[in-house]
Amino acid sequence: MNSNNDFDDLLDGCNGDVVICGITFSASQILKACDPIAYRSLFADYENNKQYEQDEDEDEDEQDEDEGEMK
Repeated sequence: MNSNNDFDDLLDGCNGDVVICGITFSASQILKACDPIAYRSLFADYENNKQYEQDEDEDEDEQDEDEGEMK
């Protein structure tokens, strides 16, 4: 699954569906269509946060390895 799909799933899961005249739209569909700039900005924040979390996990793994070598 790519990052856009993951981000859309996150948006949809947090915000739920919107029904207008019996037609159901997901939050990601609405945001992309109504405010594509906001969608891209939020997606960029999501990607940056995901990268930050990966970097933090890698740092923790390196620290664990270093501590294991010291013993």
